[in-house]
Amino acid sequence: MEAIKKYRFYGGTEKNPLKNLPQLTWTENPELYTPPDKLIDAVNVAIMLGKPLLVTGDPGTGKTQLAFNAAHQLKLGEQKEGMDGKSYHTPFHFTAKHNSIGQDLLYRYDSLSHFSLANQAKISMLESDKENSSKKHDPEKFVIYGALGEAIRLAHEKKIRSVVLIDEIDKAPREFPNDLLTELEKMEFEVPEIRKVFKAPKNLSPIVIVTSNREKELPRAFLRRCIFYNIDFPNREKLLEIVNNRLTGTKAFRFDRTQIEYLLDHFDEIREKCKTDKKPSTSDLLSWLQVLNVYQEFDPQDPIEWDSLSDADKYILQLSYSVLVKYETDLF
Repeated sequence: MEAIKKYRFYGGTEKNPLKNLPQLTWTENPELYTPPDKLIDAVNVAIMLGKPLLVTGDPGTGKTQLAFNAAHQLKLGEQKEGMDGKSYHTPFHFTAKHNSIGQDLLYRYDSLSHFSLANQAKISMLESDKENSSKKHDPEKFVIYGALGEAIRLAHEKKIRSVVLIDEIDKAPREFPNDLLTELEKMEFEVPEIRKVFKAPKNLSPIVIVTSNREKELPRAFLRRCIFYNIDFPNREKLLEIVNNRLTGTKAFRFDRTQIEYLLDHFDEIREKCKTDKKPSTSDLLSWLQVLNVYQEFDPQDPIEWDSLSDADKYILQLSYSVLVKYETDLF
């Protein structure tokens, strides 16, 4: 048990406890995302028809990652550096909130700043500066485009195609998706403050991926305009593929195929014992394996049976369960 104390960064006795913080295996690399074949088909159908793809499923099933994988694989969107130091193409990302409105996805006009600057200019400018002042306070400079609006604008003005992620749409008010029916169908919107209409050409129409955790039902009119796919919890073969793609390809991950099978058996046992609807997800599994991977003392050579485990192994497993269970009633 003494060896385990070296991982006590908080509550330990080290003077500089974070200096030995282990680098966890990176799992967010969009190249490593492994969508089911039928989900790949659904993405292609949505692209062909120019319709949004609505992806549902429990939290942690990889809905959000799909959009990042699509943007990177299709080489659409701005390249940004990830936490692993590599650059990836990324989607325009909008996360819905309880007070979101459809306009948030298109644009926001900062009228307050525009009015304030224009007012200051009137007070201080000389007659000879009027022309320069009008250029400086061009209304277009005060238009802030949202995720969908920017994608449509880029397609209209610069002939650039993008991926747009509308994340957790079920958190938004019911009117939110209804307010976007026309814009999503025509890929067109107007900014009356600058007297401009932006419309994406059909061959450059943004690829829109919408995610929902199914916390509430979405309007039928919105559903009718979408291609639909639900991500189920993966079977054992798919879980092994996900673990292999996300973790085992890195030098830091030490468990072999047999040990992973033992751990997946134990993971399945935990899922079965959970009394609530919030069972551990694929994302939880990857995080759990990373935590166990750090504790070098935990090295299962046989199927995991609680009564036959050492005290150290029991301790490590118990502390790792906080990654998997989310309710007190599920602690066992």
